[in-house]
Amino acid sequence: ASPRWRITAELARDLAEAAERRGAQTLFVLIPESFQVNEQLFQSYVRGFKLDSTALDLEQPNRRLKEELSGLGFTVVDALPDFRAAPDRTKLFGAVDEHFSPAGHVRLANLLAPLAERLLRERAVRSRTRAPGTRLTRHSRSSNARP
Repeated sequence: ASPRWRITAELARDLAEAAERRGAQTLFVLIPESFQVNEQLFQSYVRGFKLDSTALDLEQPNRRLKEELSGLGFTVVDALPDFRAAPDRTKLFGAVDEHFSPAGHVRLANLLAPLAERLLRERAVRSRTRAPGTRLTRHSRSSNARP
């Protein structure tokens, strides 16, 4: 296995530790590429670049990075399954560029809002119950679908 996934996770850990030193909690969200969600777009890339689609694992980046980040104890949300479950996947990304469309932003917000609310509530409870002078630390949670 490539060490690149571990290195990426370690860089993410550095970001999370910097945030934690400032009292912020980190939530890692794996954002899908448009071709991971839109089968037609994926097939056009396969044809255009003359790729063997059976040799490609579209879930590998999400799976490997989630494994590495979760292994370090971070909360990770992989938005790919939720985006693939959308009734009209082709409307989640822009037509001119591949950024989220308004519908994509709404989809991601609806996925993350319940989890973010729960994490903030849990943090508030922990901060009220912690001993004076102690810092809040991250806790391990991993989410793959709606929280």
